[in-house]
Amino acid sequence: MTFIIIFLLIFFNALYVCAEFAAIGVRKTRIKQLAQEDNLLAKKLIAFIDDPNKLDNYISACQIGITISSLILGAYGEAKLATTLAPLFKSLGNMSDITANSASTFIILLFLTSFQMVLAELVPKAI
Repeated sequence: MTFIIIFLLIFFNALYVCAEFAAIGVRKTRIKQLAQEDNLLAKKLIAFIDDPNKLDNYISACQIGITISSLILGAYGEAKLATTLAPLFKSLGNMSDITANSASTFIILLFLTSFQMVLAELVPKAI
């Protein structure tokens, strides 16, 4: 269950990144054309693209979503996975409890950050 929640948090982060880059990188002429053809989504999007204030608010909302999902991912992942990894460090490395907990927290956060940067930031930007 832990890995499903971690995957969902990374997915939501990627979704916010996609939404942000889609709003910035979209061709206004194509959206206007689709809106004239009665495309409902294009009609909704054109209001954000034409108004710089609304676009700024939209991008800010995406950034808030990215930040919140990243923070939750780190906190949740650390709480669930670091406690599992700490006993391994303690037994294999002959570490004290504090050192094993610190090392496992560092490794988990490093792994989750790397995983998130690739799957939730770089892949959506490439798409």
